[in-house]
Amino acid sequence: MPETYTIKCDLTWAEYFRLTVYMMYRTKIIRTIIVLPALLVLASALLGSLVPGTHNPASFRPLLDVFTVLVSTCGILVLLALLLTAFISVTRPELIRGYIYRFSAAGMERIGPDGRRVAIPWSEIDHLRESRSCYWIYMRSNKPADLHLIQKRMFADRELAEEFRNYVERHLSL
Repeated sequence: MPETYTIKCDLTWAEYFRLTVYMMYRTKIIRTIIVLPALLVLASALLGSLVPGTHNPASFRPLLDVFTVLVSTCGILVLLALLLTAFISVTRPELIRGYIYRFSAAGMERIGPDGRRVAIPWSEIDHLRESRSCYWIYMRSNKPADLHLIQKRMFADRELAEEFRNYVERHLSL
């Protein structure tokens, strides 16, 4: 097992879009924008259905409104993310491509395309999650911006990706 891992990260537009939607979901204000109107309409519908004499199919129309509000709000946010990520990936590709991550005994170092380095010790890294195509590295601050994505396709083979995961998990458990 190597003592250091150097991984070049070039996000595709689809990966950047998924990351943006996920980070939007992690933001409290976005969750509030989605959940609060839906809860208000749902409470209104439930309280309205408790009124005597309103037990006909038309009285459940507000429940359908909850679904409509939720779907339309989510749709607008996803469309906004779609347009924003497309704009950024076309006009400023250096924001999503050309990053290098270096993992060593000291921690993680992120090197930008402009050569700027950010060193992050292991003590600031909270945990590692694995998806089908990526490793998600979460920081202790738990801010949406403190999330790093390492694509599995950047490893030469599957065994090297598993060695990397074990390496990171071993350092996080110390």
